[in-house]
Amino acid sequence: MSRFGPITSLTTNKKERYRILSQFTSETRKMLFSGCHPVSYFLNARGVEFEMACWDNRPFLLAKSEGYHWLPLPPEWILDNQFLSDTFLDELPEWLFCLNGGRDGRIDNLPIGVSGKRSSCPPPIRQDTDRILLRESTLRAAGDHYKTHRWELNRLRRTDPSPGIRRWSEPAPSTRMEEIKNRFFKMRRDKALNELEWLMVEDLERAHRIAETNWNILNLTGVILSIQGEEVAWQWLAFSESEHSAICFLECRDPQMKYLSVMMTHLVFQMFSKLDWINIGGDSGISGLARAKDQDRPGVLVPCHTQELSP
Repeated sequence: MSRFGPITSLTTNKKERYRILSQFTSETRKMLFSGCHPVSYFLNARGVEFEMACWDNRPFLLAKSEGYHWLPLPPEWILDNQFLSDTFLDELPEWLFCLNGGRDGRIDNLPIGVSGKRSSCPPPIRQDTDRILLRESTLRAAGDHYKTHRWELNRLRRTDPSPGIRRWSEPAPSTRMEEIKNRFFKMRRDKALNELEWLMVEDLERAHRIAETNWNILNLTGVILSIQGEEVAWQWLAFSESEHSAICFLECRDPQMKYLSVMMTHLVFQMFSKLDWINIGGDSGISGLARAKDQDRPGVLVPCHTQELSP
């Protein structure tokens, strides 16, 4: 689930959302939503408060937790006309329009204050974080972290000599993938400490279902990792138009296997030759990526800034 955590659940009911929907024509809907990134809907599904903003003419997502968390420039995507039909509200949990209290989703200045507290909000700056996975040729700058990553890859190759990766395609997920997904979410629910965490797992599971059924409409790319011919993990990524960067915000894996995220990242870079970095900030709380970061730290570099609220 998202590192920002669920902040609040929107109470806008479906009847009210349909009333808002009826006020817009198909073309008006397209104008409102064609500039919104799919990550915004998944953040919304998890109850994360956020706004779309721009700084120096560059858009970004601003998630609000204990402070402001900046997500870098999201890749562009296009909403299909069919996806803007009256069934749109049944496919996605909330409207970005409703989330923003009836305002347009994109604002022209930096917001000030959360929950009545006023706080200056500086522009995003470049700083080292552990939320970016870089192409291997760039990892040399990471020093010992890169060596750890390389050693782990070598260990995986000795243990599992025939890893492979392929794109998600139209055929439905295999029976094995369904079994992995059931075990993965059962493991997450068993680890939940309270009802709120259990609901967060439900949100994550629903986000996976939306990605699996609407990936071609949302312009998402799914990649499936196989070891010795059997599927063991998969991820959902949103690529920039240039394909030099991507956001990975969903992952599901066999809970009985370790270090799959490290191997998958390596193979994703091999599959997409233009790709230079992957931002995992959209879903960096999931266990596989967290383990890859904490134990292997394959790279650090992202235009991201966190600003804590003043008391």
